[in-house]
Amino acid sequence: MFRKVPLRGCRKSGYLSLLLTFGYGALLTVYLRSSGSIVKTTFPEITNYTPRQTSLIQEEPDLKEAIIRPEKNIRIGIISGVPETQPLTTNQHSFHLEAVALINSVIISTIIYPVDSVEIFFFVNRLDLVTYFEDHIRSNLKKLRNYKVAIITKFDLFYQVLPEEYQTKFSLHEASVYLRLFIPEVLPNVEKLMYLDTDLIITGSLWEMWNQFNKMNSDQLIAIAHNNEENDRNYGSLDHSLFHDIPHVDAKGVNGGVQLMNLEKLRKFNYTTKCLEVLKQYQSRGNWMDDQRVVNIVFNKYRNKLKILPCRFNFQHIHCDMGLTCNEVERSPIGIHVIHGAGGKFESNISPFYEIYHHYLNHNFENGEYKQLFSRIKTKYSTGRDVTTCFGNIGQHLYKNVSF
Repeated sequence: MFRKVPLRGCRKSGYLSLLLTFGYGALLTVYLRSSGSIVKTTFPEITNYTPRQTSLIQEEPDLKEAIIRPEKNIRIGIISGVPETQPLTTNQHSFHLEAVALINSVIISTIIYPVDSVEIFFFVNRLDLVTYFEDHIRSNLKKLRNYKVAIITKFDLFYQVLPEEYQTKFSLHEASVYLRLFIPEVLPNVEKLMYLDTDLIITGSLWEMWNQFNKMNSDQLIAIAHNNEENDRNYGSLDHSLFHDIPHVDAKGVNGGVQLMNLEKLRKFNYTTKCLEVLKQYQSRGNWMDDQRVVNIVFNKYRNKLKILPCRFNFQHIHCDMGLTCNEVERSPIGIHVIHGAGGKFESNISPFYEIYHHYLNHNFENGEYKQLFSRIKTKYSTGRDVTTCFGNIGQHLYKNVSF
């Protein structure tokens, strides 16, 4: 049975007050002052609770109003699981470092394509990740002048929001992978959410991505991109290597790295229950049956419930390493909106996405908001590059409408 986390918001005496109930009688009230400064929070001294900490990061007085304006507010979901024994100070490739690069790219995107607010729902397995991510965001935003986007962070320990039977059943990897199937239930008061894998870099407009919700018809519950495009002949066996004999969406299947989830509709559809039924049906496949395959099976059966997201919002190496197959990036005035390092493409120094990932990861916001970053990346990916490779294609189709 799912543990509901009721959330009630009210404005009182210049504060935005959020009262959260953790299912064990423990209450936590978090106040966001009208100045936007953060009130330190102490979690209850109990072991089995769901710690959701809510903070408005900046100290700008006028950003309070952005939280309640409905026009251009974006909600993002990020899952980051780090082994307990791994220090967060490591320079080795890790999911929390991928999340840092993703967060940096979100901030940079909203500088160029402003929105009112970005609300980030973090699902983490360690409480020290709460401080780690908030300190990182806060330190970077302090370096930016005239940044007027409200950044709101909310944190949950994902072992605690999973149903009780799965809290001990799932390993860290399994919990990180399968949690996104439970998102409609663990965020019962959220209507829409854009789920993002950590191995993503936002290079275009978050708002244009979010606006894909408005292009979904009344039947569609979720928007996800294909694994690859129909015109790609170089990866003709991709569907077989990924899915073997299990059902999947269309010819190539869909890739779950970016998901625009209408959570309200997904709850009415009993999405999580349907996903768990698939997991049970294919339990003999073991860990091979990951969440992406589950999603493909569900929407193979309910194809009318799925909108295909344009590939410019989930651009992978298979879209470019043997010639460009995502033709939308040629037609789009912005070009590539999201670089997806699926398959470890942010880890290998011979990967075409390695450099762009590390440029965003190590970006110093004091050295220019974005222009120097973009200039270095464009130079790296354009100079003397074969346009039939990813390096040449990325150079041509990044930041097309940005002057720097």
